[in-house]
Amino acid sequence: MGLKTKVLVLTGHFLPGFKAGGALRSVRNLVGSLQDEFEFLILTSDRDLGDMEAYPGIQYGEWREVAGAKVRYLGPQERSFRSVCRAIREVEHDLLYLNSFFSPWSTIGPLIGRRAGLVPNRPVLLAPRGEFSAGAMALKGIKKRAYVQVAKNAGLLKGISWHASSGHEANDITRVMGARTGQTYIASDLADPPGLKLPQGPRDGDSDFHVAFLSRISPMKNLDYALEAMGEVGAPVTFNIYGPAEDREYWRICKTRMSELPSHVSVQYHGAVAPEEVPEVLRANDLFFLPTRGENYGHVIAEALAVGTPVLTSDQTPWRGLVERGLGFDLPLSERSKFAAVIEKSAQLDPEERFRQRQATHAAMLRYRDECDDVAANRKMFRQVIEAGNG
Repeated sequence: MGLKTKVLVLTGHFLPGFKAGGALRSVRNLVGSLQDEFEFLILTSDRDLGDMEAYPGIQYGEWREVAGAKVRYLGPQERSFRSVCRAIREVEHDLLYLNSFFSPWSTIGPLIGRRAGLVPNRPVLLAPRGEFSAGAMALKGIKKRAYVQVAKNAGLLKGISWHASSGHEANDITRVMGARTGQTYIASDLADPPGLKLPQGPRDGDSDFHVAFLSRISPMKNLDYALEAMGEVGAPVTFNIYGPAEDREYWRICKTRMSELPSHVSVQYHGAVAPEEVPEVLRANDLFFLPTRGENYGHVIAEALAVGTPVLTSDQTPWRGLVERGLGFDLPLSERSKFAAVIEKSAQLDPEERFRQRQATHAAMLRYRDECDDVAANRKMFRQVIEAGNG
């Protein structure tokens, strides 16, 4: 077999971390699916999202094999502009793959370095990971729009290609960045395949109704909205919240919302969940509720459906038409009462009806995955960007 095409990946976080959520999983699954044809070299942070301490056993300046990729972990002092540009120069690569548009060290710095001739002029593929959705751009919008304009005016985006995980994200990229036809490639993020059998759950037959929120606790994921919707539910419900409290001030607001819930809504915070525990946690709940402001994919949605847990989410993700597919509900955030109505109606089902619903959801997810050929789409995208060169 000949030499593999080398893809240099810059991403904020990678294994063994897990708190960064979807972007980390997208890169991990991409490597796992395409490592037969591409050699992935990853520059990433030496610690998980929000952590003060580095992963144990890190050897700085060295590459190590992790999940099919060669990974170099960068400490805080190695994530300066000059250090990152030097690290990129030292690695032979055919494609530079950037994850996030607004990351100072892993995207903004390399793009400036590319413009200044401090990094090799290789084809660049940039995955904004949902950062251009209307909901995401509304958070710190003035600062984000200012940077977009500066990046355009400074020529930082000249010749780069964009990775959209859906047609909706492609439209967002065009709206915000003005990307021309041919600059944007659509290839869905890659999820773990669902098991062929519905796993047993610890609460099968339980008459209590449990709803899960599992995500980073940040304004983007909209937990405060979820709590307000729960306050409108008239049926007894247990609301289980899982995820790291990424934004402390926002978490304080959410805790205030919790204290205001009616007595028939019980809320419990369980903290962060390790990746290997996520399927079991989701299987132990009767509904997964994520009224997110925007997702470029939504790995946790796929994980919930893979264990038969119906999903209630916003219409700001690629997971659209869930009712028609038998996978759950996607609703506009402007109609909060509809979210509450779905929860209340679901809570009124008896255990046998919920189990039949779970079986149907799992079967529908298997059908959905059979219809997709996402690995081939990602492989084709990488090949086309490399063959197109630097535009």
